[in-house]
Amino acid sequence: MYKLLVTLMLLVLLQSLWIDESLGQPEVHLKRSKRFWSRIRNTVQRIVSCRSGYERRGLLCRDIDECSGSNNCHSNARCTNTDGSYTCRCNTGYSGSGTSCSDIDECRGSNNCHSNARCTNTAGGYTCACNTGYSGSGTSCSDINECTNGDHSCSSNANCINTIGSYRCSCNSGYAGNGLTCTDQNECTHGTHNCDVNANCENTQGSFTCTCREGFHGNGVQCTDINECERGAHTCDANAICTNTPGSYTCSCHNGYDGDGHECEDEDECSAGTHDCDVNADCANTDGNYTCECMDGYQGNGHICEGKGTNFAQGRAVIILL
Repeated sequence: MYKLLVTLMLLVLLQSLWIDESLGQPEVHLKRSKRFWSRIRNTVQRIVSCRSGYERRGLLCRDIDECSGSNNCHSNARCTNTDGSYTCRCNTGYSGSGTSCSDIDECRGSNNCHSNARCTNTAGGYTCACNTGYSGSGTSCSDINECTNGDHSCSSNANCINTIGSYRCSCNSGYAGNGLTCTDQNECTHGTHNCDVNANCENTQGSFTCTCREGFHGNGVQCTDINECERGAHTCDANAICTNTPGSYTCSCHNGYDGDGHECEDEDECSAGTHDCDVNADCANTDGNYTCECMDGYQGNGHICEGKGTNFAQGRAVIILL
């Protein structure tokens, strides 16, 4: 710049000399002035040579903004203009010198995805998505309770149990299956019921019922025998004996009566010849029995009759001599 000022001062001095010589000669003066300024311009251009990164504008050198024009920064880098130059720096999510940038796979290294989220690498970044069974932004994920929100596939006859990130299905009592499909289990035929041995088991959807059999009472799980004879809950005839049996009873006609026990009729032992009256006695039928009475001329209890004059002692007939 110093050389430039000295040169300009010398040229101005020469111009003044040329002007003095050409006074009174306008045409000569004009020609000399044009040549003078042409020489100044050429001289300045030879002296002033701008450094790399600058461009000449008139007599001055101004910085070139390479970032707005031609530069060798990578397409995934930021160009920053500096005084006489520029710098290249890879964008976030990329690594390299700036003139060469490659994508950083954050999913293999540092990222802020939640432990229950999937990290997906993208060009210059990454995304986070909560795993199945979780909800949230991906950087924050919380368990979804599929059982309470109804987002499960358990059978209507199964119990849904929430687990971390999922759920499981368990068939209800009385049903069998994998929880997704549950079918009724017949406890009566499988023998998995707890009915009393004296009860009837009836299968129902998902369960069963126990009913004490006739002649027993209880809740079906425990059944005890009903004593119909003591309770008077029998149909035995008044002339019959009621005998209790497990779950029932029997009726048998009293001696002297015939029938099935529920109906008993008097047996005429005299006519049937089933009495034990003596041959010398008369048999008289009574209600449910009979009586024996020795005939005239005989004496005894009717079962044993001897002619009069015979003494009975200790079951033996004794002849009394007159």
